[in-house]
Amino acid sequence: MTKHLQAKKNQVNEAVTVEDSSIQTLAYQIHLRHGGSELDNWLEAEQVLRNPTNVLVTSDRDGSGGGG
Repeated sequence: MTKHLQAKKNQVNEAVTVEDSSIQTLAYQIHLRHGGSELDNWLEAEQVLRNPTNVLVTSDRDGSGGGG
């Protein structure tokens, strides 16, 4: 494997690790706010991070709207 190819492979592996770490952190924050199962919190965090425009929609589990 060439050095260039190995460097690209390392970048991809690092990106996946960072993403998993971000999902894990957000899933834990969701758990602290709302409880819920680990899987539900992980999937919600994953959705929020992949679609940042849906943050307000996906994080409002109790249906209150949060708007007061």
